[in-house]
Amino acid sequence: MGIFDDIMKVVGAFKNAADQLNNATTTQKNVEKNTQPSSVPTTENKPSDMNVWQKIEKIVAENFSQYELKKNVSPTTIGGTGKFLNYSYGIYQNGNPKLFIMIVDKNTCKHKLYRWSKEQAEKQNITLINFIEHFPNEMNYIKERLSNYL
Repeated sequence: MGIFDDIMKVVGAFKNAADQLNNATTTQKNVEKNTQPSSVPTTENKPSDMNVWQKIEKIVAENFSQYELKKNVSPTTIGGTGKFLNYSYGIYQNGNPKLFIMIVDKNTCKHKLYRWSKEQAEKQNITLINFIEHFPNEMNYIKERLSNYL
């Protein structure tokens, strides 16, 4: 039982270290929240407070105003028939789709409905790009990717 006891001590030490790190992080976040100026009203979300959906909408509105952004676009709008996963966004110019965007998670790309939607865009020579929802997706990153395809 000596080895088992040693392993349990090491596991306990790791757990204590993780708990201390977690407590320190929580304390730091609380300090940061309490030190932000509360007297300044804000009417607009800061990029750090925005999700990827909001960031895309803001970037397109501010930097790509010559395009129309449509949300939740069905592949049937470009000739697809059957079951598909809708594109999160379609970016259109003069009524024609120029780019499709899918907001995905770690398993979306494995799904057959996703693959069928991707294939439908490819058949119509429309670029499809993905943004992984749980990644940071900084504003500059999104803007640069959109610029590359528009």
